[in-house]
Amino acid sequence: YPTYDRLRHVGALVDAPFNTLLATRHAEVFTVLRDARFSSNARHQDNHEQFVEMAKMVGLGDLEELFERVMLFADPPDHTRLRTLVSKAFTPRVIEEMRLHIQAIAADTRQCPRQGADPVLCHQIGHRIAVASIERFNRMRDRVEAADRR
Repeated sequence: YPTYDRLRHVGALVDAPFNTLLATRHAEVFTVLRDARFSSNARHQDNHEQFVEMAKMVGLGDLEELFERVMLFADPPDHTRLRTLVSKAFTPRVIEEMRLHIQAIAADTRQCPRQGADPVLCHQIGHRIAVASIERFNRMRDRVEAADRR
């Protein structure tokens, strides 16, 4: 990764666009990731309460609540707990099974245009991929949530 190598030689913290700093070394990244001032969790941002109220006033309160529950925006220890649970659901074996299942359905879809199939039928097969994938993810989510309740 030559770009990262060049950045590391510039310094531990490098000026970046949008009035930000880029941490280029492990020690600085480690420090930043454990400092609440740099949290991606909106609850740690200035004026969070006002933002939540504004979101509710314009009909986006549910969306704001959803973002607060997403693992990506969680801080330790919640992020660590959720990541541990999710990693058990997304083992390499499970991902491989999903890949094979989706490839099989996609193979059907690729045959549609070649066989002069009705475009509606091709759309239905594509829909089948989405539904099958969502059902699998929902089953995984249910297992993760059940494990989290224990």
